[in-house]
Amino acid sequence: MNILFIHNNYPAQFKYLCSQMSSSNKHRIIFLTANKVYIQNHIKNLQVKSLKLIRINHPPLNEYLRHIEGGFINAQATMNALKDLKKENFIPELIITYGGRGFGLFLRDLFPKSKIIGYFEWWLKSETAKYMKKNFSIKDSHKINLRNMLILQELELCDAAIVPTQWQKSQFPATYHKKLKVIFDGIDTNFFHSASKDFKKNILSLKNQKSGETFQILPSEKIISYATRGMEPLRGFPEFINALPSTFSRNKNLKVVIAGKDCSIYSYPAPSHNGSWKQYLMEKINNHVVKENIYFTGTLSYNDYRNLLWRSNLHCYFTRPYITSWSFFEAISCGANILTNRCEATEGIAEEGSISWTNINNQDEINQSIQYGLDPVNQLKSKLNPRYNLESCLKEWQDFLNTLITSK
Repeated sequence: MNILFIHNNYPAQFKYLCSQMSSSNKHRIIFLTANKVYIQNHIKNLQVKSLKLIRINHPPLNEYLRHIEGGFINAQATMNALKDLKKENFIPELIITYGGRGFGLFLRDLFPKSKIIGYFEWWLKSETAKYMKKNFSIKDSHKINLRNMLILQELELCDAAIVPTQWQKSQFPATYHKKLKVIFDGIDTNFFHSASKDFKKNILSLKNQKSGETFQILPSEKIISYATRGMEPLRGFPEFINALPSTFSRNKNLKVVIAGKDCSIYSYPAPSHNGSWKQYLMEKINNHVVKENIYFTGTLSYNDYRNLLWRSNLHCYFTRPYITSWSFFEAISCGANILTNRCEATEGIAEEGSISWTNINNQDEINQSIQYGLDPVNQLKSKLNPRYNLESCLKEWQDFLNTLITSK
């Protein structure tokens, strides 16, 4: 079978599904991506091709149309790439595309007989999008509603649609709930698993992937860990940093390890310091903490991130209602002692009673919850809900694809 994947990144959410499909050697699989840095993560028996954007997304005549125009630029790049593949006699019987970015807008025109699956992550709403803006306005509401136009069109055009979690599905209009099937990407529990009993006796060594800087923590030192793609309000970074003065005052021999980039991915920038929440918040608490006890490691390898989770005495994950980070699923799978805020995005992922909860809107409660979680008497070993492990998710994918392909 000829199978086509399309995503702006590679391999992204399709990593395990691509690996499973390509392992059999029964299919010819091509992955179209706008990401040019993919060679390091190349999957065996998978052909990867870059999409060539016709032009960058210039400011349109109307600012409300910026994302719509970007979607059509992606759609045109996809069509050009597919025309070249068609000349090479590659006619996909199955297309799996990342929805909402415009890649799937014209697929049906070129390949009318192909089965098309759209993978959708999020439907924008004012009540959740407000966390991405400092002062959310009616104008912002209009803009996000227009961004949904791309999602809506691709939802209409695909034969079937996948969404990772029930929480994410609930954001979409009820009209499309029957079309949306919940299948998570899967957590590799053979890699993200609990540590051996003796692991905490070793020196922890972490390496910043970008700078090469190495951080070492002794077995005698306590660790609070926090991991994020970007340091920003959507992921509760201000609340976490604001808890540190109280935490350090009551805990000696403590190290705080923060993994992630100094940037805002989804949220608004800080009011000063060139928009850096890291610099802005660290200056605020500068006189109340010993900065040398706070390690900003940048991005870590999977091995180092897992080692951090194994060694951490308390791992904090905070979020506003949005797409739940993979890092949270991975932390739970590693059996970390986890503190998170209770909301729709975090509920149901860990088995009941295996993680601790707090209120992201109450700084005093966060401070107290961190202190409580650091106490050895209150340590919990988190357990991942079985529905999210890789084996279960791939089985769901396989059953779903078999049904779709054999249907008329």
